[in-house]
Amino acid sequence: MVTSHTLQYVTQSREAAARSSMKSQALHGGLSVLFGTGGNIAVFAQATSLLLVDAGWSTEQTQIVQALSQVSSLPPSHLINTHWHFDHTDGNDWIQAKGAIITAHRNTLKRLATTQYNDALGAVFPASRAAALPTDLFETEKHTRVGDVNLTMRAYPPAHTDGDISVHFEELDILHVGDTWSNGLYPFIDAPSGGHIDGMIHATEANLRLASAGTVIIPGHGAVGDREQLQRSLNMLTGVRETVATKKRQGLTLAEVIESNPVAPYESHFSSSFVPVELFLGCVYVGV
Repeated sequence: MVTSHTLQYVTQSREAAARSSMKSQALHGGLSVLFGTGGNIAVFAQATSLLLVDAGWSTEQTQIVQALSQVSSLPPSHLINTHWHFDHTDGNDWIQAKGAIITAHRNTLKRLATTQYNDALGAVFPASRAAALPTDLFETEKHTRVGDVNLTMRAYPPAHTDGDISVHFEELDILHVGDTWSNGLYPFIDAPSGGHIDGMIHATEANLRLASAGTVIIPGHGAVGDREQLQRSLNMLTGVRETVATKKRQGLTLAEVIESNPVAPYESHFSSSFVPVELFLGCVYVGV
C-alpha cells in the first residue's frame, strides 16, 4: 500500500538534492563527472552533441544545468540510464524534454513504468511519467558512436538490480559501471528488483575483466577509481559473503550476524556513510 510514510524516502531525497551542491571532475577526451546527492553523472561533451550517463534527482536540475554550461552550450542529446533507481533516473523527465533520447535496459523501463516497493528502505517508488521513460532499449549489448569515440553498453546478469548496464568509452578507456560498484562504500543490493550478492560479485568480476591497469572507472557512488580499488571491493564482497553465509548456516539470526561484525577486516577501506553496514549485511543475509 502506498502511504505518506512510504513516500517519505523519495520526498526527503528530493528535498535534500534541491539543497545540495554539485561538484565536477574533468577526466579526459571531453568527459567529466558530476557528483551530487544522486548517482554519479558522466558528461561527454562533443562539438555537436552532449551525452549524459545517469540523470540524478529531478530537484538537482538547476545545479546540473549550471555544471553542464561550463562544458557545452548544447542541450543534452543523449541520456543513458545505468539502472532504474530514482537517484539515477529522477531527472529523466527534464532531460528528455530538452530533446535527449534515453537509452536503457528493457528491465529499467519495466521498473520505471510501474510502482516499485522496497521493504529494506521502507519506501515506495511511484511509476514515472511517460515523459521520463527510456525509449531506446536493449537486452544484452548495444554499440553506438559519439564523435570519434565508440561506446559499448553491456548488460549484467541481475546484480544491483535486474537492469544494470555498464558504459564503456572505448578509445578513452573510461568505464562507467553504475551501482555495480560504490567506490569505498558498502553497496546496496535491491533484492525486490532482482539484485543479489552473487550477482554483485559476478558483475565486479566482469568489470575487472574489462579494465586494464590504466582504465578510469566511474562508480555509481563514490570517487572515480581504478582497477586496484575495484579489486579491493571484490575482496570485500566475497569475504563478507563467505562469512555471512557460514554464520547463517550455523543458525545465527541477522541481528547476531550484524553483532559479529563481518566487515571488521575491511573497515579501514570502506565507509558506511552511504549505505549503513546493517543495511548492507541485511542485503547479503537474504541472498545467501
